[in-house]
Formats: sequence, structure tokens, C-alpha cells
Amino acid sequence: MKKGILLLITALSLSLILFSTISAQVQTEEDRLSEVTDIAWNNYDVVASSVLSEEKVLFFDIADTENKEAFKNDMRKQLDDRNINYSLKVQVSNVDEIKEKRALEEKTDLILNYLRKNNWIRIYPQFKEGTENVIFLNVNENAPELDLKMLEADVLNFINEHPQYFPEEIYEVIAKK
Repeated sequence: MKKGILLLITALSLSLILFSTISAQVQTEEDRLSEVTDIAWNNYDVVASSVLSEEKVLFFDIADTENKEAFKNDMRKQLDDRNINYSLKVQVSNVDEIKEKRALEEKTDLILNYLRKNNWIRIYPQFKEGTENVIFLNVNENAPELDLKMLEADVLNFINEHPQYFPEEIYEVIAKK
């Protein structure tokens, strides 16, 4: 009787160990998709990627220096090898334009944070396309009364004090309501 109970406990323990080992080795679809995106990021100049689970779409934005068809073929093979039934959407972007856009966004954020820190409220900085050295300060009509020339001078002074963020030599600040 004792041998039977001991044998049963041993068999159950071995079954439990075997089951936990097998289930630990089974990858989820999310894990396999993560592998595919990692391969893309490590082997190509990828600007952005996104997994749209509900639509079963894997989206990539790649640099214009990459061969779109070769990228799509490689990613399709990676998906097929992992038995992932997702469609693939690939967009090609100009990396230089993206870098310039991000740089302008960072500059805009710096100025906006400076304005808020100094209680210049309801003022929104903006760089318009083709005017990277001109900053427009759009003053909301509900903003408190303020001297626009003083605001322009204050922001220009901030820019001149931070050449690491604003490397261009000439900046013009235009405030308008």
C-alpha cells in the first residue's frame, strides 16, 4: 500500500514537472510577434512599428534607404516561419524629414515649457514649414493682457541662452493675437 501511494506521488510529480516544462516552452503569439519586430529593428532601418492585434496587422515604417520589397519578403518569411497569420503593411519615410520634424517638435516643446514656467499662459509656439528660424507665438485671445514686444524679446533671449537646442544663428520671434 505504501509503495502504491509513493509510486502515485512520484508519477504525479513527474507529470507536473513535465507539464510545466512543456507549457514554459510554448510561446504566445505576442512573443512570436515581438521576435519578428525585434528582427526588423535589429536588421533594418526601422523608423516605427506597431502591432494592431484586433485587425491582425503588423505595421512598419522604414527608412527610404531600405529596399521595401526585400523588407516585406523577409518579414513575411519571419511571420510564416512563426505561424503568425497577420497582414503586413510597410510605409517608407524620408529619415531626414522625420529628424527635422522631431527637432522642430523638441524646440517647440522647450519654448512651451519655458513659457509655462514663467507664467506666460495661453501662448502656443509654432514653427511653420519652411521657416525653421522663425518662431510664431500664437497668443490666445483669452490670454491676459501682455506686451507682445516684451514677450518676443523674452523668448528670443531664452533661445540665445540655449544654443545647444537652437544651433541656428538667426532667430526671429513673432507674437500675435
